[in-house]
Amino acid sequence: MPTERSPSKATKSLSAPLEHCESEPNLCNINPDATTRARVATRKITKRQRRESSESQTDTTSDEIETMKQLFSAQDAKLNTIMSFMRDIKSQMSEVQSSIEFMSQKYDELLIRFNDMEEEQKSDKKKIALLESKIEFLDRASRSGSIELINVPQKKWRNQVGLIARAEKDWGCP
Repeated sequence: MPTERSPSKATKSLSAPLEHCESEPNLCNINPDATTRARVATRKITKRQRRESSESQTDTTSDEIETMKQLFSAQDAKLNTIMSFMRDIKSQMSEVQSSIEFMSQKYDELLIRFNDMEEEQKSDKKKIALLESKIEFLDRASRSGSIELINVPQKKWRNQVGLIARAEKDWGCP
């Protein structure tokens, strides 16, 4: 399979013709003449023109110095204002810091009191539970020694003292 590495003839005719430039291989040996100078582009280098009048320069310098002094004084005024604000902010920050320290101290005190009260509450709950169990025990003990009267008709003239006296008499208790 043949491969073509160069452009085809149809493509060559459509493209623009190549332009060639001439140059000498050794430029040091060339004699500058009119034709060569026409081909070489020259560039004119211009320097900044210096001021000729020293009087106008001193006026400009003194104006610049005066402008700088005004700028510096304006900056100093702004800096003094900023510094006064900074002093105010610093004093406020110290007040805030002391308030925070005070609040922290009070919080610690309240936390200690709260913990003490919790411990006290726990001990009070234990005491209450113990007292309730004692009351229940005493109530059960008192009921074991008491007499219950069942199927005794109620009469108006009977009362507890009369019933107790009759029970003592019937059972032979002194």
